[in-house]
Amino acid sequence: MRHMTLRRLVPAFVVAIALSACADSIPGPGTMTVTLKGPWVTEGAALISIFGDGITGVTQINSRVFGEHDADSFIVVVVAEPSAELTFGLQVLDTLAAFEAHVLQVAAPHDVLRPVLADYEVEIRR
Repeated sequence: MRHMTLRRLVPAFVVAIALSACADSIPGPGTMTVTLKGPWVTEGAALISIFGDGITGVTQINSRVFGEHDADSFIVVVVAEPSAELTFGLQVLDTLAAFEAHVLQVAAPHDVLRPVLADYEVEIRR
């Protein structure tokens, strides 16, 4: 009896895992999470350029965010709330599409521009 139950549960379990893995890779519209990563714990603001097809807008996650199309990119200004990471939502037509981001400027919490941007990167997650 126990062997029979296991024989039924194992295939069902395998199918459930396979379906849950596939759910993350279905193309379509959605919101990507974008986070500025750098050498400092907190930043005041950043200017970021994002390249890729199908960007429709930006949404606030834990920072104030403003975005606008500019030729072949989407320019984003993200302003941190106190003690928060610079993170925002990127609304796209296809969450499986590839996007590339460049840090154009970063301001410290006291509004002074950071002179070196080489240690900054932009993380884009589904």
